[in-house]
Amino acid sequence: MMRTKTVAWFTVMIYLSTAHSAGSRPDQSLHPVAIIQHGSSDSMERYSSHIHFESARRDAPHPQHLQLPKGQFDGVLPKERSTLEHVKCRPSQRALQEDWSNNQLNLSVSLPDAILNNSEFPPGGTWDLLTHASWNIPQPCSVLGLAHHSKRQTPLNRTNGFPLRSSISGAYTGWIGYRNMGDELVSRIFLDLLVAAVKVAAGSHTNVEVDPSFNPQGATVNNWSSPNLYSRGSRGYDFGVLGGGSTISADYLGRMKRLRSWRKPLLLFGSGRMSAAGQGGSHATLMQSLCIQNITRGLIMGGVRGPCTQEYLEQFGCINKSIPMIGDSGLLAGQLYSQGVTALRAELKGHIGKRHVLVLTPFEESTLPHFNETVHILLTAGNFVVVLQAVDQEGLNLMKAFFLQVKQTLPPTLHPLFMLHEEFEDWAAMLDLYRHASASLNSRLHSGVLSLAVGKPTVYLSADMKFEDLMKSVQLSAYLVTSTEAEDLGVLLARKVVEAVKNSQAIRSQLEAMQKEMWKAYITMMVDLFKRTHSQNPHQYRSTLCCHNIRVTRSQPMDKMSVIKIQCNDGG
Repeated sequence: MMRTKTVAWFTVMIYLSTAHSAGSRPDQSLHPVAIIQHGSSDSMERYSSHIHFESARRDAPHPQHLQLPKGQFDGVLPKERSTLEHVKCRPSQRALQEDWSNNQLNLSVSLPDAILNNSEFPPGGTWDLLTHASWNIPQPCSVLGLAHHSKRQTPLNRTNGFPLRSSISGAYTGWIGYRNMGDELVSRIFLDLLVAAVKVAAGSHTNVEVDPSFNPQGATVNNWSSPNLYSRGSRGYDFGVLGGGSTISADYLGRMKRLRSWRKPLLLFGSGRMSAAGQGGSHATLMQSLCIQNITRGLIMGGVRGPCTQEYLEQFGCINKSIPMIGDSGLLAGQLYSQGVTALRAELKGHIGKRHVLVLTPFEESTLPHFNETVHILLTAGNFVVVLQAVDQEGLNLMKAFFLQVKQTLPPTLHPLFMLHEEFEDWAAMLDLYRHASASLNSRLHSGVLSLAVGKPTVYLSADMKFEDLMKSVQLSAYLVTSTEAEDLGVLLARKVVEAVKNSQAIRSQLEAMQKEMWKAYITMMVDLFKRTHSQNPHQYRSTLCCHNIRVTRSQPMDKMSVIKIQCNDGG
């Protein structure tokens, strides 16, 4: 329980903009009025510091008569000094030092024409980028001068559900199988990029079938690590993938070693350092092995999430940024998955040209009072709508309780401006939600990643290293708040949201330029993988890809692992 302190109080009266007729452009500002009353109270607790989620309060403050502490809110929100410009890539325990006495920032944000008029959103168009890009992948049928309708392959036999034909297989490891939106998303992004590369390598006349959730017969936790389950024999897998998310740790790297991938190509799919990762024992050994593999054998492909991960790997021999930074793979989602529809689309369209939409994803219960304060401020004193969004089942359970509790402290007139989006496994629908938003505020990583993926700014509250890693990679560290102990945190978060929305056009342009470079890096990664696979075993590569019908399967995850197989499926 946070400590109670006596504060001076004043009453601010805020006159919200009047209703506008349909089709008219709303007033661009909410007009604050001067302070009309000062006073003090020893018995009243600041709702910003102590949000008690009681039963519905009859005396909930009307939005036109919102009480806030003296000196903190004079109808506008004050600017604060930049405190994050020189934050090192280590968790910071230093509280943000704010100066709220001078320089003020208006809370009301104008609605630019792009938001006023953009009721429909164009498709991403990334598949055109993938299919027409200069991949330069070895194409076995073309190189060998073979007619595409040459002699078909014939199956040998079937074991454990996988037909024993010419194939290339790999092992993917990450936090998969736990219904976490971010980790499942980046796993699917890898599969889709792999399929795109297969289509380029095989040629336009090859039929490629994809099964993203294949369930091999006989799979159990005990025999999962055995390559024999997937008919690979002693040869093991042809490549390994250290998945997106925070997978630079002994746990995931150890799985790659156990799956016999260490002497085969290892892809770092925008992987990041795990904040709680140690530095001694087996962890240090595995980190050093990762760097040695890259320097001496050139077997490491792809790259890491951000500069903090790069800095961390330097401790183990990956000097001079020998493993490049390519960004979080989730940032590619915006153009890959553009056809989803959020269940809230009708409600959100009704606010276009009237209010900004903020997507909010809180996490730790200790921060909920601050987020509650931020919600109150943005709904009562700013032209905002707030939508809660979870990324997993645990988060959804928290959101449902938080949603009901916050509504008890809101006047009924504001209830339509506070919503809950319950879908967290359909990321195409989630992306549609973020496309309709102006910004997001998060304590979960990949909720903010989806916001950035569609070019919308995000504000983070977290001291976890992975958030700093991400925000430095996209050059948006100014929108990361690392201290949950900062005074007037709810007000600070509201101010950060307003600042992000005001700068949204510049941020969008910046993100689009970065994403173009990211696509080049990720396509290069897939090209390198196919070239390496070809050089390892040209016969296997040719017999797998010079084929009429190819089947790409991804096994259902088990024990944080999934097996991906590219297989010639000719011969019935």
